[in-house]
Amino acid sequence: MVGTVRQKLARLPGIPAVQELWGKLYAAFAARPGRALAALVEELHLQDHPGFKCLDRQGRTDLEAALLWCATRDYRLACLKPLAPLGPVIYGDGGWGELVGPPFVLRPELNYYDELPAVYRAAAVNFNATSLQMKAAVNQRVFDVPAAGGFLLTDFREQLAECFEPGREMVCYQEPGELPELAEFYLKRPELRARLARRARRRVLAEHTYRHRVAAMVETLRRTL
Repeated sequence: MVGTVRQKLARLPGIPAVQELWGKLYAAFAARPGRALAALVEELHLQDHPGFKCLDRQGRTDLEAALLWCATRDYRLACLKPLAPLGPVIYGDGGWGELVGPPFVLRPELNYYDELPAVYRAAAVNFNATSLQMKAAVNQRVFDVPAAGGFLLTDFREQLAECFEPGREMVCYQEPGELPELAEFYLKRPELRARLARRARRRVLAEHTYRHRVAAMVETLRRTL
């Protein structure tokens, strides 16, 4: 997300007042993400801050997006750093090279359809950190990894328990500090990983394909229209 964060920040006015505002807002948002910009500004009593007052509607939208993506970048990095002794492999864009180096192994991006499923299936542990704009929901990787036959270690989101059985189909962490112990535990237990992965795959195929989602949408439309 290095490039995305740069793009978002570049859209903000490069004046001292906005830079000062950014520092105040980001420190508070990163400590407790998920709050809307308006609520955060009100909480910090920054409604009359010159950096905030000089922003039009688009500027405030850009500011909120910058806060969100910057916090997501830092959250993902905070999750990954404790895993460094295990030498994780990261597939991604060139921005990763600005954030981490050895013992992380950096490899180029993969084609989502043709290459990524094979990596999910072959990896001992697939790692997931959800973007912070998804306050309770899960992302696509939560379904993609088990569909490909892989084992997933993911951050807990409230709606995950509506789709899977945590601990029986996939493993969840609540905060980054839990990750080293969890990762080492499951790396040493290939049979347990395989068992959880099989259960999760059965659940995806039985309940979470695109066919299931479209059928549910059509049924909802039939009931409400």
